[in-house]
Amino acid sequence: MRQIQDIKKLKSSTLKTAKITRAMQLVSASKLNKTQENKDKSKEYSQKIREVVGHLSNSVQFVQHPYIDGYKKTTHVGVIIISSDRGLCGNLNTSVFKRALESISDWQRDQINVEVCTIGRKAQQ
Repeated sequence: MRQIQDIKKLKSSTLKTAKITRAMQLVSASKLNKTQENKDKSKEYSQKIREVVGHLSNSVQFVQHPYIDGYKKTTHVGVIIISSDRGLCGNLNTSVFKRALESISDWQRDQINVEVCTIGRKAQQ
């Protein structure tokens, strides 16, 4: 008798978890659609800005400025690491941290000073 009750509890728990997961999937899909719509809306603006900046940089030949010419040698780099506060994001945090550590070690190997700023509970930990 006890086994049947345990099975019923497990089944009920599994169904509740499935409902919660389904609701989370629907919310994520809705947010993704909104994000894609915003991306599509900003695409035309982005292309126009690139066109204007490209036109300006091509027409100005005699101006010397670090933002146009670039720097001879980079000595400092700032890194902003953004992570989640909670779980349920799969391998996101691990991938972010792995890429950040690879970049930081590459810069340090080239003797470039690196300063790190973290956003999110997982990054701070």
